[in-house]
Amino acid sequence: MTPTETPTETTDPPIPAIPGVRSQRADARRNREAILAAARGLFAEHGYDAQMDDIARAAGVGVGTVYRHFPTKEDLLEALMARRFEKLTVRCAEAVAAADGGDEGDAWKAFRDFILFSAELQSGDRALSEAMAARSEKMSCCAEDSGLVGQLDLLVTKAKRAGVLRKDFRNEDVPAMVCSIGAVAIASSERPRMRWERVVRIWLDGVRAEAATEPLPKIPG
Repeated sequence: MTPTETPTETTDPPIPAIPGVRSQRADARRNREAILAAARGLFAEHGYDAQMDDIARAAGVGVGTVYRHFPTKEDLLEALMARRFEKLTVRCAEAVAAADGGDEGDAWKAFRDFILFSAELQSGDRALSEAMAARSEKMSCCAEDSGLVGQLDLLVTKAKRAGVLRKDFRNEDVPAMVCSIGAVAIASSERPRMRWERVVRIWLDGVRAEAATEPLPKIPG
């Protein structure tokens, strides 16, 4: 090549499509969604006692397919929990926006409705209730990863600035309450007279600003 010549730009030849690969990937995605849908229903009804064989049967796939996507039942439960927390994060973000209405009523309604939504979500999902009650540390990781922690901080801050939450209320009080509702929801399914709605309403009344007649115990650290 002489000094006046410029190198010819070359491109790699296109990689030929491999027949069947795209359809295999689509099948894998469909199988994964079918497994998650089946697991959601069975975990909601039976909690952690739901069996992988039953999940495979409900999804219309072989049990080996279930294990290829989710090597353990815990992996499957974590995938479902991640989706639940994504749903909670979206709802909390909506509550944050609603709290900007400009008066105390808007801020309290936004906070109250999010708490009730969270509790109701658990009441219809035994696996979520059990996870909240027994796996609080893992659930905290899910909340952090989904962005729920940040949205919840915003919601609590707005509600306190509006004067509807007691001054000694801490952000940590929300997950503590939600986790405890998991145990109440499980008990409610076994004892119909024990209603989780009553517990949540009592808790909500206790965190309102006008209810602060005595200081709450301090959180260590």
